[in-house]
Amino acid sequence: MKHQPAPLSFTLWLAMCMLWCGCSRNAETEECSDAIYSSGDIEVFSDSIIIGNVNYTAISPYEITNCWKSTSDTPDPHITLTSSSLMADALFNKAISTCHHSSPSVTDIYLHGALLDPQRSMEALRSMVDTDGTIHRQGFPIKADKEAWAAAAWEIYCATGSASWLKESYRIINRTLQKEHFTIKADPDGLIHGTPSYMEPPQNYFPSWMSPVDRFHTICLGTNLWHYATLSVACKMARKLKLYAEREWAAAADRIRNAINDNFWIPSASMYGQYMYGNLYPVLSSSADNRANSLSVILSVASPEMGRRLMESRPTRSYGMPAVSPSINDAAAEPAPDIQVLQGIAAAHTQDEEALLEAIGPLWCMGLDERADAGWHSLLLRGLLGIRLHPDGLSLSPFIPGKLPGEKRLCGLRFREAVLDINIHGSGNKIASFSIDSVSQERAFIDQSISAGPHRIDIVMSGNSLSDMQHTIATSAPDTPPASPKIFWNDDRHGKILNYDKDAVYDVYTNGILSESITAPHYTVTDTGTTVIDIVPKISNISGFAAHSHISAPASSRIHIPATAITPRRAPLHLIRNKDIATNYIELAARHNTRITFYVQAPSEGEYFINIGYTNGTAETAIRTLEVNEKYAGTLIFPPVAHNDWISVRTSSTVTATLRAGANKLSLTYAGTTILLNEINLLKK
Repeated sequence: MKHQPAPLSFTLWLAMCMLWCGCSRNAETEECSDAIYSSGDIEVFSDSIIIGNVNYTAISPYEITNCWKSTSDTPDPHITLTSSSLMADALFNKAISTCHHSSPSVTDIYLHGALLDPQRSMEALRSMVDTDGTIHRQGFPIKADKEAWAAAAWEIYCATGSASWLKESYRIINRTLQKEHFTIKADPDGLIHGTPSYMEPPQNYFPSWMSPVDRFHTICLGTNLWHYATLSVACKMARKLKLYAEREWAAAADRIRNAINDNFWIPSASMYGQYMYGNLYPVLSSSADNRANSLSVILSVASPEMGRRLMESRPTRSYGMPAVSPSINDAAAEPAPDIQVLQGIAAAHTQDEEALLEAIGPLWCMGLDERADAGWHSLLLRGLLGIRLHPDGLSLSPFIPGKLPGEKRLCGLRFREAVLDINIHGSGNKIASFSIDSVSQERAFIDQSISAGPHRIDIVMSGNSLSDMQHTIATSAPDTPPASPKIFWNDDRHGKILNYDKDAVYDVYTNGILSESITAPHYTVTDTGTTVIDIVPKISNISGFAAHSHISAPASSRIHIPATAITPRRAPLHLIRNKDIATNYIELAARHNTRITFYVQAPSEGEYFINIGYTNGTAETAIRTLEVNEKYAGTLIFPPVAHNDWISVRTSSTVTATLRAGANKLSLTYAGTTILLNEINLLKK
């Protein structure tokens, strides 16, 4: 059969939506009263979708007019959906056929791949492991790539019950955590550095002044949620393997969950901030990372009450939940299918019908894109059907909106050696009856010991009204935050906001603590000791980003050690031909100065910020461990400067260490990639 051309790419569709959508999604008319979702010029019905003047109609489970038609005369019978909504069926089949022909991402495996194709998912995860038996991280340690690997591995184990996979994946997770622990650890509570893999490109998510080192120093909600999931999986795997490490992993997971809730939750906004930034005293960005906010509900980091409040205050736009709100540019606000999927699953977790429909409508529209599966199958399985995988079986907790009535039949779902045909009758969130092969069961659970072959699962819903359960108060997502202040500091203590906005209030953070708010362009540091100032603009309770932190400190608090004061030295003449320039650097490489020691005279005992002035002309981020008086103090990272640029000096990440009064022995040890050391800087806290 000949493929019919798709009329709209997702980008074009999005642009049309932004142009057309002007009225509230709640302003329903008589014409769209039976719509599943209606907003502006978008109307989503059970069998059709109208976007502007274009009508997409599902005329069979394998064809949508103006959009998609199965290219196979015999569509894949492995798993099918049959319901009273032809659009739901067709988009499900389209998604299944698309995902069969693409490489699954780690998140895809976590959301649906482990259940639908565990063997293929297992091989995909194996392909992401380096020869040293650890998960390969592209861009590590600045970026937290493949952060959902452990969660996906656990789903595969629950889907297969494979003892060998359990041992293999636990070994990989354990090695990875041990290898990365000291490099990315941010504080004693277990929070870690690094940006989520989806925060690309950086200019869409971070202020323009942020360097790679600044981005490394961010403590991101998304990264830490997945880290919590990894620790939780390590705990569950250790429990199954009867290892003593179970208690350690459980304690670590508890610490990071508490730290996330203590540091990221914004009570006044009923949501989590997207990340903490600043390398000395972190400040929380109050923009919402909407992927991560939904994930906090799915992973049970948010308490049930927090989850409900988060869904109620969710930011919305007619064309779908934005990635970040408010966002520093339009690209960061662009909705994506995975955001709608996570929102929908979180809505089902919190029993919020309106939030679920707000996820389904835009997701179905996105599914019209010829090239994308959008993820409707993920939302159907994890959200509407409420399928959860466990080590000892599979549970179902359906959440069926009244606008999706009628019988739903999912045929061909494989679980262990069984093939399940799941029939759901009616709507609501309460199960009236549950049976396996016509035998009534007390709970909606399919045990791992279910016999091989076909089985019929029947679920009758009570038909209770979901809209009466919870009234949601979704908020319109603000477009952009106030502009970051551009501050000119006349000296160490007196600053002027050059782009001062008279409508803004500027919150001043002193050493990470909100100390005052100003409504004038001038600011004077009054503290006489070491003071780190961050000035955050705020308009109508919407906060922007601070400028780069300003440090005010007396000369007695600063210690500067140039490379020329350190011996032994090796001038890198093979990298810098000019001998006079080369003598200002020390090569720290795999063969030269793998461990370099120097001494610091501290004026008094206390905590000091320590960083290194360096050059790095390679393409890789260099890593060095720092010891103070023979004890590990932290790990420093040195991102590339420019290819073959061994002269331009940048500042490494910062480590906080305790020094004693008088002489202190400091050592840098090679952990990867050549750098040239130019200077060492210490600042007394």
